[in-house]
Amino acid sequence: MNENTKMGDHSILWGYAIDVWDTWGYRLMIAGAAFGAVALVVSLISSIILYKVAAVSQIELQEKTGQLEVTLKTQERLTAEARTEANKSAVELEKIKRQVAPRILSEDQQEQLYKSLLPFGRLAMAQGRPKVVLISYGMDTEGAVLGSQLLTILERAGLEAVNMLASEVPMGSFAVGVHIAGANVRFV
Repeated sequence: MNENTKMGDHSILWGYAIDVWDTWGYRLMIAGAAFGAVALVVSLISSIILYKVAAVSQIELQEKTGQLEVTLKTQERLTAEARTEANKSAVELEKIKRQVAPRILSEDQQEQLYKSLLPFGRLAMAQGRPKVVLISYGMDTEGAVLGSQLLTILERAGLEAVNMLASEVPMGSFAVGVHIAGANVRFV
């Protein structure tokens, strides 16, 4: 070891005097604190700005939600009115369908007619079955449907029914419905 070198002298670090490093250390620490303070101020300002933006957005959202609620209530009212009108229309349609629908005999009507014809059927069995002729026009669907119900009832009651449904084509005059003819005037 060299005697001229001081053992306690540690005043050089990486080739520069400790005083240089000490000065730069203080400067960098002050600069870091300044940058930190600026960052803190910038963060504070940005949070205030975002708070204001959120407040404005919330007000706009509440206004839009209020408008949508009014629109929704209007749509619900219009929907209820449309349903009411649709129900009225359905009722009217059913009335019209009943008015223009072909007439048919209900089960009760068929049973009543059968019971009223049963005595004639028994009489016909005893005296020989009289013929009952059912005639309707060729294009009269309602007459054909009603006539086929009558045919079934007549045969069930024991009467001989002749099916001439949808067999007439009118020339000149025109009558509607089912025509029943037979030799027994009292019966027919």
